Amino acid sequence: MQGSERCDIYVTEKTESPETWEVQFQFRLLMVTVTANSLSFAQQILAFVDETRNNPEFRDTPLGGERYRTMSEKSIDLSNCFTATPFVFAKNGEYDSSYVLRIGSMTNLRMLLEIQDALLDAFMGSLRDVMDGCL
Repeated sequence: MQGSERCDIYVTEKTESPETWEVQFQFRLLMVTVTANSLSFAQQILAFVDETRNNPEFRDTPLGGERYRTMSEKSIDLSNCFTATPFVFAKNGEYDSSYVLRIGSMTNLRMLLEIQDALLDAFMGSLRDVMDGCL
């Protein structure tokens, strides 16, 4: 793993609201904090990557004219794990080891972060740490 590729995920239980957690995703140049009502997102992302990484069935299928077949199975909507935050993790079918994290807010803020190769490995390691420490 390259030294510049890192991802740390910190989980803190919110005392003012039982059964919710503050989840902070820290990448090298970006930090995002969301409120979670379930930490199962970590397990769901890990299972999704295990199923789709380096799997040719999840590569983009060209239709011609720079168009590609839409594959709803290439993404998982984890919004139900977060409070008032659209949260989708999707396979980028252009590459074998590339994913996109889409985080939004109810005030129309949308953030898209491409996660691939060494950064994907760091992200997966942090998700495993969340599972080991909190689930």
